[in-house]
Amino acid sequence: MIESNNNQVKLEPITKGLPITFYLIKTNKIDPEKLDQYDIVTIDPISESREMDGFNRIKMFDPVQFFIGINSNSSLLKTKTDRCKFLSDLDPKNVMASYNADGIEANDLIPAGTLGYSQDENFNNELKKLSIHSANQKFFANDKTFCLAYLIVSVQGKYIKENLNMIKNIYPTIQTMPIENVKKYGKEFASGKCDAILFAWKSNYLDGYEFLTMFENSDANFTGINDKSLANKIIKSQDIANPKVRYSAYRKIISQISNMCIVRPLFTLPSKNIYVRKGLKTPQIGLNSIEHYYLGNVSR
Repeated sequence: MIESNNNQVKLEPITKGLPITFYLIKTNKIDPEKLDQYDIVTIDPISESREMDGFNRIKMFDPVQFFIGINSNSSLLKTKTDRCKFLSDLDPKNVMASYNADGIEANDLIPAGTLGYSQDENFNNELKKLSIHSANQKFFANDKTFCLAYLIVSVQGKYIKENLNMIKNIYPTIQTMPIENVKKYGKEFASGKCDAILFAWKSNYLDGYEFLTMFENSDANFTGINDKSLANKIIKSQDIANPKVRYSAYRKIISQISNMCIVRPLFTLPSKNIYVRKGLKTPQIGLNSIEHYYLGNVSR
């Protein structure tokens, strides 16, 4: 490593390959006019432009799942049945459509292609069942202001409108709170007064554990609930070597999380685009997650 700061990391090859500079873009968005500064871009430009003609667009399987989570300390969503009803009444179809991608409405806490996923699960139906006995009709009073936080690295500005519209069908008056800190966003949200948070999550190793970690007692835990028993089950699941047994453990944990009515998976984007400058040699790029690609293979 030659240099590292909050904006970039510079590396020199030890044996072969090109010098590499990683640029950290905290907003997770890039203007197409700035594409010419890079050779490989792993986020979508905010709009189409002629600058993109100099890049090959490569689609790779790399599922990202979008969620809405509830602050258990919310003054509006005070009870479990209130939380269940709010989550189950949300309709994410227009939000999903705004991404202009092959989005799939999420049926499970874990996306398809990830260890632990069940095609027979219907997470939202479980929420609906738990909300049937809700007797608190004042929960949907239109004069209440709903506070919606969102992780800006997950929800770019152009998608905020449809997310707000999804909430406005229940709460017409909304205030927003963008959160930039990707390491402590859960703790930052849970300690505040906002009612819900929008965020996206992915697994670099296609293992459900990486999704379950948000419910451990860590900086990513947005729920405001510190359940030591649940956290221990999640941690101990990693001691299970047999994939079938681990799958079974994941399903039991997911069932417990579903019963809390604290989160709802909204939709999944099963693939992502990466942009590679034409003329750059990147053998086998796109066959697995970009995080696992060996950049020593890149040449000009």
